[in-house]
Amino acid sequence: FNYPSRIKMFGDLIAIYQDAAAADPGVAIKVASYDQMLNNAMKNYQGMLEGFEKAGLLEKKLKEEKSFTAWLENNKKMREKYGHIIPEIRALYDDNETYREKSQAINIMHFPCLLLRAGSTLSRWSEEKEKPDLEREPGYQERDVPRLEQGLRMIDMNYDRETDMKVMKYFLMMVLELPADQRIRAIDAVVEGEEDPGAAVDEFIKKLYSNTKLVTAEERLRMFGLSRTELLAEKDALVTFAGELLVERKELEEKDKAFGGALNKLRPKLIEAYAEWKGGDLYPDANDTMRLTYGTVKGYSPRDAVQYDYITTLSGVIEKCTGENPFDCPPKLVELYDNCSFGGYIDPVKGDVPVDFLSTCDITGGNSGSPILNGRGEVIGSAFDGNYESISADYIFNEELTRSINVDVRYILFVLAKFSGAQYLLDEMTIH
Repeated sequence: FNYPSRIKMFGDLIAIYQDAAAADPGVAIKVASYDQMLNNAMKNYQGMLEGFEKAGLLEKKLKEEKSFTAWLENNKKMREKYGHIIPEIRALYDDNETYREKSQAINIMHFPCLLLRAGSTLSRWSEEKEKPDLEREPGYQERDVPRLEQGLRMIDMNYDRETDMKVMKYFLMMVLELPADQRIRAIDAVVEGEEDPGAAVDEFIKKLYSNTKLVTAEERLRMFGLSRTELLAEKDALVTFAGELLVERKELEEKDKAFGGALNKLRPKLIEAYAEWKGGDLYPDANDTMRLTYGTVKGYSPRDAVQYDYITTLSGVIEKCTGENPFDCPPKLVELYDNCSFGGYIDPVKGDVPVDFLSTCDITGGNSGSPILNGRGEVIGSAFDGNYESISADYIFNEELTRSINVDVRYILFVLAKFSGAQYLLDEMTIH
């Protein structure tokens, strides 16, 4: 549900941003970060789904669950101890499916609808700051004030009135198509008794944006300092609407807390049961702890007639240089290449300065910058990315396709010495 629905939603939003950008270069600058952010997320989700399909993940998981269930059925002691876990998890997800579309829509719409996000922040903050600090919801304690104020201030960088209104309409119309038992009351009220929902939404949005002071950072920050009573007395249309949505968001938050809490109790028991079933032989989960993974430097072939070598070189960087983003090499790098000013950083096999190499190490988001060590414990590179086919590796590691992309330490040293003039850093290191 998550990946397909978000791919559709993000694709629709990207189309709105790109249409706005094509019509006005100034707007293009404002929406560029959201366009890029959503494209990156959508690419990730698409990679996930493709990886699942290539690895046959669903079939493997169904087969695994069937084997696990059969093991329980044939072991009375284990069945009595663990037999309730999967049915209870299934029941939790059955309940979650009764409100998941509504929850996704009401939460995501507060991200790209910039003035609605501001109104929601102000409404929520005015409620939370009346509570003792430790009783507030996460994200609304005194320590969060600088971040909240910065968020309100930064909206100006990306805000374009017409684009924001179009994004708002997209979400309101989407919500109006949700199943009858997942509708949002504050949005249903907009079209109640109206023959033309689209026209009613257009009129509603015009009134929202014509009767709000949230268009300037000064006003947003002023309202941030108001008490709950003072904020409501402002009668700002977008703050009022955000407050109405907040009532239902909080209802859904309580459901999500109950759902997540119940899962957190069951999942450790499920892992415990799996460990009993497999004799403790489980693939490790880092759980936000320090992690050591091992692998081999190795290329791969993702599909017929396509082969990626295990290493890339400076010659390849120069070959790709077009002078335009994203292949716009700094002139100094091109000059170093043309002058063959490589120092002692040539790979003896390739006869070129190595740039990146692939390995079968299992990495994930947040591992960028981790050192890559050889068998002697020497740093030979730094992990910074994964190949497209590795996106789904958080769910299943495919040894044939999953690769980490690592910058070769010789390229790091080459850039420091030849490009950046950072000899003082090299002097602090022990380099073999």
